[in-house]
Amino acid sequence: MATTSGLSYGVVEGWEQLPAGYEHRDVAGVAVDGEDRIFLICRGDHPIIVYDRKGNFIRSWGEGDFTYRTHGITAAPDGTVWSPTTETTRCVASRRKASCS
Repeated sequence: MATTSGLSYGVVEGWEQLPAGYEHRDVAGVAVDGEDRIFLICRGDHPIIVYDRKGNFIRSWGEGDFTYRTHGITAAPDGTVWSPTTETTRCVASRRKASCS
């Protein structure tokens, strides 16, 4: 466990609860929104994977919007999640509230 400025960081084995048949190859970015949801941008079949703070899978989205070269994700203060695409030189934004629907 590493400690920096009073914060502690460590691996939590088994935290991630992916549904059967899901996997993520490369994780190209991670963002956390104001409601402590974790957003992964992945190079795979399910580009955006969303978890709650306990590692429970909430949903995935972005299928067909990204390539395997995609990178970067950020959550804005207003709850919008932004991620650039590399092939179309545009950003994909989503405003998913607590239900992520």
